[in-house]
This record gives sequence, C-alpha cells and structure tokens, in this order.
Amino acid sequence: MITCYELMQGPELVVTRTYDCSAEFAGPENVAAVCREVFNMGELAEEKVILFALSGKRIMGVFELSKGNADSSLTDVQSIFTRIFLCGVKHFIIAHNHPSQNCLPSRQDFKVTMKLKQACGVMDCILVDHIIVTRDKLYSFYEKGILEDIENIVESETETKGEESVLRKREEMLCRIQKMIYYFTGEMDLCVGQNKKSRRDETGTQKEDSAEPGLSASTGFCKSSWKELKGCLNDLDDVMNFLKDGQNQVQDWQIAGMNAMLDKCARGRAVPYEVSTAFKGLLRMYG
Repeated sequence: MITCYELMQGPELVVTRTYDCSAEFAGPENVAAVCREVFNMGELAEEKVILFALSGKRIMGVFELSKGNADSSLTDVQSIFTRIFLCGVKHFIIAHNHPSQNCLPSRQDFKVTMKLKQACGVMDCILVDHIIVTRDKLYSFYEKGILEDIENIVESETETKGEESVLRKREEMLCRIQKMIYYFTGEMDLCVGQNKKSRRDETGTQKEDSAEPGLSASTGFCKSSWKELKGCLNDLDDVMNFLKDGQNQVQDWQIAGMNAMLDKCARGRAVPYEVSTAFKGLLRMYG
C-alpha cells in the first residue's frame, strides 16, 4: 500500500488517500506503473509531476507536486526538499509525464534534473531517478547513465545551442550582406550611366571634360564614386568570405554590432560607403 500526502502550512503532512498496491520500489518500471495506474499519467492531456520519497527500497510517501506546469514545480527545490525531510528520508524519485507521448527528455528536463542534483549536494539528499512517463513508454535518467554526468551533459548542450545560434546568425548576416552587394552593384551601374550621360550635350554629341569633369547634374555622382563603390564591394566580398570560413571565430556581439549598423542604414534609407570598412574592423580582420 502506498500513501499520498499533502503539505499543509506549519509545515505538516496530511494523508489524502491510500492505494492498495506494492510500496516496494523495484525500478523505473515499477514507478511508471504507479504513475499510470494511480495518477493516470499515461492518458493526461496536461503535465503532472509526482514525487516519491524512498527509504531504502520502500516508497514512504507520494506527493502530487503540480498539474499543468511541470517546469515550475520541478524548479521549486524548497517545496521538494520540505516534503522529503518531513517524510524523514533522504532518497527520492521525480516522475512526470509528457502528454505528447514522446518520452525523450527536453533541454528543460535536463536542466531541472541538473538543478535538483546540485541541490542534493547541498541538502545531503540523493536523487535516485528522474522518470518521464507516457502511455506505454518511459525514460529513466538513471538507466541511461545520465544522472552521474548530468552537469557535463547540460553544459555540452548549452555550448552546442550557442554554437548553433551563432551559426544561424552568421548565415542571416551573409544574406543581408549579399543584399547590400546587389545594392552597391546597382549604384555602380547608375554611376557609370550618369557619368556617360553627363558627357554628352543636348544634341547627343560627346563633350570634353569641363570644369566639373564626370559630375552628374541629376545625381551628384562623380568619377571618384565609382572607385569608392568598387572598394566597398571588394571589402564586402572579404567580409563574406571571412564569415563563410568556419575556422574564423565570430562572437554573438560582433554579429549584433553588424546588424545594428545595417538597421541604422535601413532607417536612414542610405548606405555609407565606409560601412564595409566598419564591418572589417568589427570582425578584427585588419592586422
């Protein structure tokens, strides 16, 4: 027989109900069976978290920690350990269900398991297992050998996630730079066309260079503009090649800085020629 308790103010435990089933802990399958049979966790459309307090291999008490929001109850370390100590035990098991029927742990499942494991070191308790239950499957952190190395696993997951995020941002930045290259290429064509037009008179005959050689009366482009645009394009090509090379380290703040520059250009509806030089400086491509 197993006993369910509720934590009252005081604090004190109050028996809420008892169940006629074995109180012996025989492994993850045993816990999953109790979760399904007693708490119907295989069929629920919302998450439920159950705490099993153990003494040796005997289940001394069962607590329903939450219904609907597993993350908040799993991270409420004080609430969990209060119940454990009132049962007079040090060993415990956490179990929760996945309504999606996918028993594989999420990143958040790994994180809350690590937090509980770290708290156990301070509180002198032992997290025996964290079990995820579905209708016909279970996932045991203990059986998978994850509990002993949970901190390294979470750290590795975090680093991988960070790397994936920076890689995605690099790809997005490459797209934005490609659009800028198209813009400058169009400006070069316009500059050349305007310079040719400015060197013809109204009858269509070629003019000699005058006091303002190469200056377009309509656009203000001059011969030097073409060289500046070409230099800008070359710099942008260098930046794109730098970002494409995975050996070059690019940090999140550098991508953020480049995005800020482009956003400012978009707001002002103008792209200064020196933006490509600023990109190279931000990425520390000089020297």
